[in-house]
Amino acid sequence: MKHSFKKLVSLVLVLAISLAVSVPAFAATKDQGKEVKDSGQKVTEINTKTVSKVGEATYYFENTDAYRICIGSYPSGILDIAYLDKSNPDTIYVSNSKSNLYADGKSVQSEKKSSSIDFEQIKSKIIDKSIAMSEIPLDNFQSSTSLKKANVLRSGNSDAQIIGQALAKSYGNQYSSRLKRTLTESGKTANLYSSMYFNIYDGALTDFYFEIGKTLATAAVTLDLTVTVARSLLGSAVKLVKGEYQISRGVGVSKYYAEVIYYKDVRVGSDSPYRASREIDFTPYVCSAENSVILNKTNDFADSDFNDDRGLLEKGIELS
Repeated sequence: MKHSFKKLVSLVLVLAISLAVSVPAFAATKDQGKEVKDSGQKVTEINTKTVSKVGEATYYFENTDAYRICIGSYPSGILDIAYLDKSNPDTIYVSNSKSNLYADGKSVQSEKKSSSIDFEQIKSKIIDKSIAMSEIPLDNFQSSTSLKKANVLRSGNSDAQIIGQALAKSYGNQYSSRLKRTLTESGKTANLYSSMYFNIYDGALTDFYFEIGKTLATAAVTLDLTVTVARSLLGSAVKLVKGEYQISRGVGVSKYYAEVIYYKDVRVGSDSPYRASREIDFTPYVCSAENSVILNKTNDFADSDFNDDRGLLEKGIELS
């Protein structure tokens, strides 16, 4: 019964997204059966450090193997801080009050520009726990009560449609058996056909819900997104409240898994003796209430001969 229900969900998603993009493909679980001979290149590096402007605020975000941290500095002296120690990944530490945290000992209020803050000094104080911070269990952003609220805050499109539309915008509409090249050798003629399709998995990897008053730094660290990307995803739900960027209304975010799959098939007569593939992996974040998505490309794998069309045709003729 459970298996039948999941199959039904997948079929419903197929019908929904077919209205938005050309001939999409869906799966209930990730297919582990595809052979990829070359492991390719890791797209997303774990070590990320960015400093960005958000209005008059300056935000520092860093993600390493040991921690994620975000520090927002405002001209008013407000410091918006969120920190996750990966040795204790179930707790986020936050602080968003005016405080004397500058390296030279001057009070925040005496500083005129947020750019004068020494983020590295503040980061050190946060990591060694010399700054008083509040603890928030990560479960607070993923409780069943919160998720029920998040399910109400949706746009007209399903999450699958939103992801599919974004993939189609970036990679074009899906296609099947498009003739790319022909080669005749040794008395045999080989044709190379290309196909591209999407896999969008119908179960969210993680769901998040942010209540009113949570800060932009908290959202960025919780979602594991840079400040600029998190703000773009949350859209109009983030507003300047009492001089600080906060969640102005409850908003839900879901994280999924998706793929763009390319196949190149060599056909000699009625036989298909050789095939090469490329797989691009994503963990998309969808904010349904905002009709927004961040594709979040994570990996790009390809067979070592994927881009060698002539070589593929020659291999197919050799094997036929």
